[in-house]
Amino acid sequence: MSLTFPTAVLLAAGESSRFWPLSTHGHKSLHRLCGKAIIEHTVESLVSAGVTDIVIVQSPKTQAAHRSIENQLGDGAAYGAAIRYVTQPEPLGQGDGLLRAAHLLGRDFLVIQPENINAGELVNNLMKHDGNVITLQEKDETWLFGVCAVEGDTVTGIVEKPEPGTEPSKLCNMWVAKLTPDYLKALQSVPADPISSVTALGKLANAGELQYVISEHPFFPLKYPWHLFAMADHLKPEGKPYIGKNVTVDPTATISNDSAIENDATIGPNTVVTRSIIGAGSKIASSITDTILGAAVVIKPAATIRHQPLDGGHVTVDVKGDQIDTDLAELGIAVGHGSVIEGAVTVSAGVLIGAESIIKKSVNIDKNIPDTTTVSD
Repeated sequence: MSLTFPTAVLLAAGESSRFWPLSTHGHKSLHRLCGKAIIEHTVESLVSAGVTDIVIVQSPKTQAAHRSIENQLGDGAAYGAAIRYVTQPEPLGQGDGLLRAAHLLGRDFLVIQPENINAGELVNNLMKHDGNVITLQEKDETWLFGVCAVEGDTVTGIVEKPEPGTEPSKLCNMWVAKLTPDYLKALQSVPADPISSVTALGKLANAGELQYVISEHPFFPLKYPWHLFAMADHLKPEGKPYIGKNVTVDPTATISNDSAIENDATIGPNTVVTRSIIGAGSKIASSITDTILGAAVVIKPAATIRHQPLDGGHVTVDVKGDQIDTDLAELGIAVGHGSVIEGAVTVSAGVLIGAESIIKKSVNIDKNIPDTTTVSD
């Protein structure tokens, strides 16, 4: 017997600030990967599982953008879905977004992150349980998630982004959930702040009213640009790179099987592309490794893009003033839409270069470059 799924709410009103420089021109879920916007992959996965009634919570900023989620997905008919939109006026967290969508929800509802590109694989287990159910998975990076204490099949407590060493377990909340009006009542009763969604889950847990399932399916958190690599590995053809339409690759160039190149890109002579993601219309004439480029980026010949720290160890990245340990021994750079890196430039591993910036010839770059900035010798 086929399941009847409730409405799914996709929470896409965040500012995507940690995804910079790839979020300058829209929400991170609009980033194109393997031929489609990330949120398109998510909607298609939901529809393939039978989830067709979808509500998307968006912000005024993304709604007003030329390339908005609503412009991208429309009413959902092209995907076999019915999509409605709710605007969250201020970035007050997921809890506020859910309360603003409450009038469109039925008795039960699903909560999905817009980057859950395999959401259709994740929702079936939730439907086997009555009441409020969240999906957990063991993760080592517990400081990025809400972390749960459990007893039997019940969550007994949840701590948001605990300091390393203080987490109650390794079981992390993946924010794929089936919730009820009891959860909305809990939301209304807790302080309205950016973590109210987790506080309300904690209230249900304290009352013994929050169950969980553990999923072995992959999850794809999308907080930082380098998280795109795992997504690309999941979406691209097995054993070969993703190559979009009208891509020009010089016969002397080399593309590794773990790369993804979007439509209309050009890879120049003797260029080696290793485990990199290249945006639509980009023109690359210098070799890159573990690098992520937005659309219409130009890297001219004789540029050096480093992908390992000079002193060894993990690559650290400056994200909003915080030094983030990526836990990666190799990571190149991330470059926003429309930027140009000229010849004889050297860029250090882990540098972020903003959209529509120009790095002039013979410059060494070892720190982030803001949007619309020209750097010369």
